[in-house]
Amino acid sequence: MPTLVLQDTPQQLDLDASLLAQAPLAVQRRILRKAIELWHGELRRITATHIESATALIDSNSTGKQCDLAAGIRIFRTPKRLCLTRQSARHDGQRYASEPFEIQIDSESDLPDSFIAGGGTIQVTLTIKRRDAGMRDTTQAPDTAWFDLDQLAFPLTVRNIRAGDRFIPFGMSGSQKVNKLFIDRKIPRHRRNAIPLLLSGQTIVWVAGIRRSNAAPITAETHRVLVVRAMSTRGNPSQNGP
Repeated sequence: MPTLVLQDTPQQLDLDASLLAQAPLAVQRRILRKAIELWHGELRRITATHIESATALIDSNSTGKQCDLAAGIRIFRTPKRLCLTRQSARHDGQRYASEPFEIQIDSESDLPDSFIAGGGTIQVTLTIKRRDAGMRDTTQAPDTAWFDLDQLAFPLTVRNIRAGDRFIPFGMSGSQKVNKLFIDRKIPRHRRNAIPLLLSGQTIVWVAGIRRSNAAPITAETHRVLVVRAMSTRGNPSQNGP
């Protein structure tokens, strides 16, 4: 029997949106209230209005949309999931992720238009385009990375840094620690945990806003390009690129 809960971590709860959509509205409300209570630990400040806003996102036409509930909870819709994330505390007037986050995209058909990562600090958008002659790996803006979609392995995962993370920077043959990259680029320590990493299978292919890897480059043989953009909800996720 299919399970309603697709992911359950301290930072994020993902529910199967298609299963929710099959339930009557009253049942959807009860399920969401119970899911929030079990995941968040309480329902204080979660009102009927919040639940109505959440149920409105169950509709498939709401893919890419989001809303903020009370108690620092944000909810957003991907093609197959209804995702709840915790918003982190403020640091020097800005919000940064203090908890691990992980968003998994199982297949090309699951690619969302956009979603929120980094404890609510980063908006990630994904677009599939046909390659044109002007597309080169070295001409992207710092907040954008292009990949040969047909050379990427699913699932794609967006998560924050973990101990020992390494990747092969674009134009290099040897691997580098992601944390060393942060140090070299003078990324403040309190910001590093909020910067999303994009993984293809188990391979880190982009440190968002900072450096892409050598994986799935754009070549003359590329037909379809996955354009990934990561913009902070309060400013650029980093100062350098690509």
